[in-house]
Formats: sequence, structure tokens, C-alpha cells
Amino acid sequence: MTTPAGFVRLAGMDPQRQVRLTVDGRGVVAQRGETLLAALLAAGLLQLRRSDRRGAPRGAFCGMGVCMDCLVWLQGRGLVRSCAVTVEPDMVCSTQPPAQGGS
Repeated sequence: MTTPAGFVRLAGMDPQRQVRLTVDGRGVVAQRGETLLAALLAAGLLQLRRSDRRGAPRGAFCGMGVCMDCLVWLQGRGLVRSCAVTVEPDMVCSTQPPAQGGS
């Protein structure tokens, strides 16, 4: 099955292994055992953040935990490399920094 971003899940989507997560307030269906990055790419989310200096869009680069281009904010864990985190049911993440509270 081809995904919105043109990626193909080689094994297809096994209904018995599906998990649901929330990304930027949007529901995403992922396959248990895949990385968060794989789920984001399959959902069509190619831009995961913006560069600090110029605000240029950034997305996955290495996909194996060496670079920092796939950073996302994961509820309960903070800033993580999405390629190094396995999806879990009801996971909540954001591609934007959390709102700063306080006065």
C-alpha cells in the first residue's frame, strides 16, 4: 500500500498489529514494532521541524540515530530522535516545540 508521501510499507498493514497515536493533534495509525519515524513518514509528515538558524524545513536524513534531523517532542519523554523510538499505543508527539507556559 502506498502512503500519502509515496512510501510503501513492504509487509502491508496487519490489522492485528495496528496501534493508534496522535501527532500534532492528528490521529495516525502505525504498525506495532515500527519506529516513530516510519509512522510519521507513512502518514505523509516529511517536515518534522525547522532549523534553528534559518527556519528551513528539516526532515529525516539518516534514519538510524546519528543525525538530529528527525527530532520530535514526545509526551512524557521530551525531545527524542523519532528514528530511535518504537511506536506504542496512544503515544502523543508533536513536530513543534511545546507551548511555553509561565508569566
